Amino acid sequence: MPDSREQLDIESQMVLYIAGELTNGAKAAFEKRLASDPKLADDLAKLREAQVFCADTMRSGDEQMRLPVSEGVAVRRVGRAMAQWQVDRARNVTVAAKTRRIPVWAYPAAAAAVLIIGFLIWSSRQPIALPPAGEELAAAVSRPSVDDQNDGQEALADWIDNSFGNTQEAANTESALSDPGPLPGSDDASIFPMPEETIQ
Repeated sequence: MPDSREQLDIESQMVLYIAGELTNGAKAAFEKRLASDPKLADDLAKLREAQVFCADTMRSGDEQMRLPVSEGVAVRRVGRAMAQWQVDRARNVTVAAKTRRIPVWAYPAAAAAVLIIGFLIWSSRQPIALPPAGEELAAAVSRPSVDDQNDGQEALADWIDNSFGNTQEAANTESALSDPGPLPGSDDASIFPMPEETIQ
């Protein structure tokens, strides 16, 4: 299995080369490339100068200001913090993987729902055909016979005659009630005053 450091970009390989952390094969390949590429050699020299400058600056800062704790305590605290960070990261990855998982029963339920919906759509688009024995019945129901039509017309005529007669009788009764005529023994004068009389 190839080392993952071999797939790093050139800047990362330069940092690892300066720190002495490249494997023998990767180190030999990098030195070979370094000998053939003068720009890469110049970049490596600049990176070494920057690293020396940073180390000297940090050393002079440490000499001017005393550390709040000893070096061993600081190393242990940083080591514990890094170990805790790795544990937290692994735990978060595990929780995210568990929450993203789809339950096993969801797959057959989704398949059944798709089948049911597909069947309903398919059945709603199918034409409805009457059976052969029912076609004669449907034709008979849709086309009434001549005798049935005559009976219906006679029933409608009777109903209109009866209604008209009842309406005529009701109109005669209303007119009789609204105008009772003069009372016996009176001189054609109504007992109810006319509207002109009530105004005067």
